[in-house]
Amino acid sequence: MILVFVLLFTAIPIGKGEAGNSVPEPWEVNSENKGVTYSGEWNQQRVFVPLQTTPIYDESVEAARIIDIAMAAAKEFMQRAFTEDITETMVIEEIVDVILANGGDPYVSAFWSANTDPDPAAGLIVCSGNDTSIPHGNYDDDDYKLIMPGEVVVVDIGARYQGRCSDETRTFFMGEVSERQREVYEIVKEAHDISSAEIRQFLAVKELDKLARDHITANGYGDEFTHALGHGVGYYIHEPPLISQGFPQGEQLLRLQDVITIEPGIYITNETKGAGEIFGIRIENDYGVTMNGFEKLTNYPYDIENAIIHPASDPDDDDDNDNGFFRSGGGAGTGLIIAVLVAVPIAIVAYMRFSKKDQVDWVFGSDHGGDQNIE
Repeated sequence: MILVFVLLFTAIPIGKGEAGNSVPEPWEVNSENKGVTYSGEWNQQRVFVPLQTTPIYDESVEAARIIDIAMAAAKEFMQRAFTEDITETMVIEEIVDVILANGGDPYVSAFWSANTDPDPAAGLIVCSGNDTSIPHGNYDDDDYKLIMPGEVVVVDIGARYQGRCSDETRTFFMGEVSERQREVYEIVKEAHDISSAEIRQFLAVKELDKLARDHITANGYGDEFTHALGHGVGYYIHEPPLISQGFPQGEQLLRLQDVITIEPGIYITNETKGAGEIFGIRIENDYGVTMNGFEKLTNYPYDIENAIIHPASDPDDDDDNDNGFFRSGGGAGTGLIIAVLVAVPIAIVAYMRFSKKDQVDWVFGSDHGGDQNIE
């Protein structure tokens, strides 16, 4: 029995990370593996990650809750872009502040490979406009661009809580959604929901990728889904298994307490047939594998109506009046109409309260010969 235990333990590479947490040894990933199709040799001696000997849900659920809060804060912060200069960097700084304020750690390691020092840039992406057509944005410029009304904005947030990471992406629209953007968004959402609904123990992860990719391909955007469907999340923000049909890890079976992401995306570029506009859409959530299927860990809404960012309301406005009748801009004419509508009924009621005799007294005075029958 002891010999079996020793053999099992030594077959699974385990190292020590920050705060004494057990973490996988660095994976030897071929640097050419940048697409969905596999090229190069994967180190087959490290196809296993450490066994989960204790439940991970307390830490993972809390890490997910923190980035849900950060996502809501990012959306609210971006409302300011309608009235002032807000850069992508400023949104990232706001996200970092919110994560820290809620007990999380934005300084995460991106990959299980070597030389990945904790860095907020590893888990945080805010890109807007044409840059959303690149899955992880374009950060060639030091002064990140302004977020402009009418643009698409992709916000990808990662954080850590007590050693466990979380990862979530939402796509937002700055006030306007074109017909094609709405179409693409719904296709991505459907692909996400179709694939995530099948998460369960002992399923080969490549089957999830196939479900999402087949749906996107059937809707004419297969060439625009340019990355794997998802990945594992644990001590690093990107861990095995890579949820793809093009890598050997696609054969890996989901296990109890695994945490994975589902993140389909469509990226419209100049090379897309009939593009017309350049943008990208991605939706990402974290899921934990349970005895009966899965538990969705990230829960910030991702319906398209919630994805639309509207200008912040004037605090003096009456939000209960959607037609704007009582809002600023009505001018003196609106005030006069309101005054007349209020005053006329009051005058009529007051007039009707007088008796006919009192009406005569009021008009002619009390010494008009009030004994006279005026009827």
